[in-house]
Amino acid sequence: MEEILNELVNLDSKITDISSKRDKDLKDLENKLNDELEEIKKSINTEILNESKLIYESIIKEGKDRVKEIEETTEKEIEDLEMKYNKIYYDASRDVFAQLFNMR
Repeated sequence: MEEILNELVNLDSKITDISSKRDKDLKDLENKLNDELEEIKKSINTEILNESKLIYESIIKEGKDRVKEIEETTEKEIEDLEMKYNKIYYDASRDVFAQLFNMR
């Protein structure tokens, strides 16, 4: 009978040890999973930040290219208007002088 009681005490001790080890292992695994989850979150956030930066830079480049295009178009239009103005001014001046000299 004593032997059975000793076996039961030993078995209970082993069960307690196994249970404690299992709890510790589960806690360690939970900590490891939480650490991995944090790393995944950081990685995703970094990827999102990098993609956002690329999109932002692309939008800025498109905007700058469009501004440059508008400036070039506007400059060309101004040059064309100046040429037309100069032609009209030259033709008008020539006509005025021609009329003045023809009057005499």
